[in-house]
Amino acid sequence: MRLGQETADEIRSARKKAGLTQAKMSEIIGIPLRTIEDWESGKGEPRDYVKRLVINYLKNYKGGKLE
Repeated sequence: MRLGQETADEIRSARKKAGLTQAKMSEIIGIPLRTIEDWESGKGEPRDYVKRLVINYLKNYKGGKLE
């Protein structure tokens, strides 16, 4: 498993459950698309607090709004 692969899988899974593409996620949360691509490929890893914030946001994102 690559460095950060567990985090990559968590972020990818949360994004897909929210029904978002990487590009839409980038637009909504204001993180560069390249950064999201790196996180999901395991090439980069967000700081732990950023990971928690992003995953929690995605878990509560429903069709264009937070619930």
